[in-house]
Amino acid sequence: MSSLHGHQTPLIVQQNEPQVTPFNLPLPYVTDQRALEALCHTLRQSPRLALDTEFVGEDTFIPRLELIQVATATTAAVIDFPAVQASGSLDIFWELICDVKIDKIVHAGRQDLDLFAIHAGQIPKPFFDTQIAAAMVGYGAQIAYANLVQRLHGTKLAKAHTFTNWSARPLSDDQIAYALEDVEFLLSIHTHLQDRLSTLGRLEWVSEEFARLETAVGEKSREPQERYQRIRGWDTLKPKGAAVLRELAAWREAEARRRNVPRGRVMRDEVLLQLARHPPKSVIELRGLRGLHSSEVDRQGGQLLATITSALALPPSAWPEVPSERKPDPES
Repeated sequence: MSSLHGHQTPLIVQQNEPQVTPFNLPLPYVTDQRALEALCHTLRQSPRLALDTEFVGEDTFIPRLELIQVATATTAAVIDFPAVQASGSLDIFWELICDVKIDKIVHAGRQDLDLFAIHAGQIPKPFFDTQIAAAMVGYGAQIAYANLVQRLHGTKLAKAHTFTNWSARPLSDDQIAYALEDVEFLLSIHTHLQDRLSTLGRLEWVSEEFARLETAVGEKSREPQERYQRIRGWDTLKPKGAAVLRELAAWREAEARRRNVPRGRVMRDEVLLQLARHPPKSVIELRGLRGLHSSEVDRQGGQLLATITSALALPPSAWPEVPSERKPDPES
């Protein structure tokens, strides 16, 4: 196995860090910049930070960050992102989590890292993802945080607020406590997994997986041209049709970002696939397409036709490669 290829700095295993029992922590709820500054002063004393987020993504292209949960061995807090942002800035917090001398511990942290990269302007490093590490020591692929907590601590986490609308205010004490459970066990889990990885000689393996995750997050800005491959059925197209789908998917990505709405709100996957399979040549043909409303044709018909025409004009050398044998659809 190779090294980190210049991605993350090595993670530091903390041997003498004070520990506390989960659920015996205070429940500070940070809603303004002054309280955030006081919290960050305390957090900076710790060599590790457990991090999680709550967000709402159903109605926007970029999920709306609502809460940031953070814990050390001696304190834990919930940061109300919209409230603090309204009162000032979170720059002091972004600077803190991007400090390379502090390890950031997350579980299944892809979306958390995406949001941190958007708001902080960079990926917080070094980070340690306990879901990835747990798979490396035999706890199974993509183990849920609650299952890992129960397996290692014997504690069953509550599910009362699983479907909470985190954008609704005010939050109850129960909701805040529930949100904090997502970080209160992370540091002890991190310690256990580090020990297991070291015993098994797999620290380098897991570091390589973290480097891959970092690359995936870092390459998100280059994702639009590859987005078409996430559309179910793209590999049933001929290469020329796949080229049309690729350009249409990239157009939708840009339009969704511009309007800050989900991709499906701009145009559904099955409509894009239809357009790629049977490219229309006129607005009249667009209007006859099933699943495409007249209002959408009025608003976007010209852009759609221009995108399709441009894709059809591409030389064969610019067409995507389509697998000659279709792979089985993944299980849902």
